[in-house]
Amino acid sequence: MRCEQRVLVIIASVMIATAGNDHSLAAKPGGKGVNVESDARSGSDTTGRKWAVVVGVNFYLDRTIPSLKYAVADAELIAETLVKKCGYDKDNLLVLTDKQPETLKPGLINLQAEMPRFLSKPAAGDTVFVFFSGHGFTDKGGQTYLAPRDCRRKALALSALRVDQVSNWLKQCKAKRKILVLDCCHAGGKNIEATGSSSEQISEAFRDAAGLITLASCKRDEKSFEWEEKRHGLFTYFLVEGLSGAADVDKNRIVDSDELYKYVWKKVPDQASRMADRQTPVRHIPRDTEGVFELARLERRIVTPRKPIVTPLGKLALSFSVRANSSSGKLLEGAKVSLLYRAS
Repeated sequence: MRCEQRVLVIIASVMIATAGNDHSLAAKPGGKGVNVESDARSGSDTTGRKWAVVVGVNFYLDRTIPSLKYAVADAELIAETLVKKCGYDKDNLLVLTDKQPETLKPGLINLQAEMPRFLSKPAAGDTVFVFFSGHGFTDKGGQTYLAPRDCRRKALALSALRVDQVSNWLKQCKAKRKILVLDCCHAGGKNIEATGSSSEQISEAFRDAAGLITLASCKRDEKSFEWEEKRHGLFTYFLVEGLSGAADVDKNRIVDSDELYKYVWKKVPDQASRMADRQTPVRHIPRDTEGVFELARLERRIVTPRKPIVTPLGKLALSFSVRANSSSGKLLEGAKVSLLYRAS
C-alpha cells in the first residue's frame, strides 16, 4: 500500500545582526578608488549623518514663465528615495515644493530663510545632498539665478535666488561631503524674455565650493526634458534609478557619487536620443575634493533557493525573507525562516 504523504511546516521569526567582522558592505581596497570612510572593525558606516535639501517648483506666479509638469513629482520622488533607499532620516530633510504648507512653499523668502538655517546644522563628518528642480535664468549682466515660485522675469535681481548666494551657504556648511544636483533649463522655457540658463551654466558658480560635487542635468546648449511616459524628468528618473541600486556597478551594495554620475551620464543621453533630442549630464568636482563618497547603502537580501535540499528522508525546503537597515546594514530585522519537510 502506498504510504500516506504528510507535510510538516515550521515557521520562525528571528532577528539577525551582522557579524562584527563582516566587511561585505564596506568599500573594497584596490577597487575603483572609492573614498568611503568606515570602521574596519565593525564594517559600520561612520561617515556621519546625512542631510538633504529638496526643492521642486511647478507653478510660477508670473504667467510669462512656463510652469512645469513634473518638477514637484521629481522632488517628492528624490525625498522618498533618500529616506527609503539611501538611509536619510526623514527629520534631516528640508523639502520645499508647491504642495507643502505655506511656510515651506518654494518662494524666495522661504528659500532665503530656511536653506541657510538648515545647512548650518551638519557637522564636518556629515553628508549633504541638495536637489533643485525648476527654472534657472541669467540676466543681462551675467548673474545666474534659481527661480522660486514668485520669481518675476523682469525683476530677477529682486525676486530670484542668486546662485552665488546659494554657493556661499554651501561653502559655509561644515559638512565635508556635499553634492548639489541641478535639474534646470527645462524644455518649454525657450520663449521667455530672460535667458534660460542650462544646469551646466548655473553649476559653474559652484566650482570653488569646498567639498562640493555638482551634478547638472544638461550641457550649456541643451534642455532638460520631462518624460511624459514616466511622468518625471528624464534626468531625475535615472538619478533615482541609480540611487536605488542600478548604479552599483561593483556590486558592493554601496552607490557612490562616481557611480551615480557615470550611470546618468550613460542612461540620460541614450534615452534622449530615442526621443530625438539631446541631453547630457555634466559634473563639476573642485580640486580640493578627494575621491568620491557614499550616497546610498543598499539592502542585503537572502534569496529563496530555487531547488529544495534533498535529504535521505525526503525533501527539505528553506526560504528566507530578510529586510536590512539600508543606512547601516547592521541589523537584519523581521527575518522569517520557513522550514518545509515533505515525506518521500
